Amino acid sequence: MSNIIFYALTFLFFIIGVFVSAYTLLPTLIIVFFGIPFTLELNKKGIMNSYVPIKKYAISLLLLPTILFIISFVIFSYSSNYFYAFVIGSILVLAFGIGKCGKNPNNIADYLRTNGKFIDQKKIDS
Repeated sequence: MSNIIFYALTFLFFIIGVFVSAYTLLPTLIIVFFGIPFTLELNKKGIMNSYVPIKKYAISLLLLPTILFIISFVIFSYSSNYFYAFVIGSILVLAFGIGKCGKNPNNIADYLRTNGKFIDQKKIDS
């Protein structure tokens, strides 16, 4: 019976690692490798008329890694026997998600949906 509990908890911490990394680690990487550079590029071209997205990204860059660190610390402190499963889940998310962190159609569409109000449509049309 204890083996079943061990494997169930290992799987649970693996799933926790997947979800925590998917909602903290990947968005952080997308901000660093796409969001900030794309905003700066649009500002340089005069298409973006505000630096508000950079401010939002700065807040996210403080908040998301902090959440990841706190959850990792709590898991390591209280469930160190299962921390490896959490880390493996995080590594898998990183391995499968790293290619989605750059300039791709999904990130551009999300960027435009989130930050479209700061883009000067007149300059795009001309």
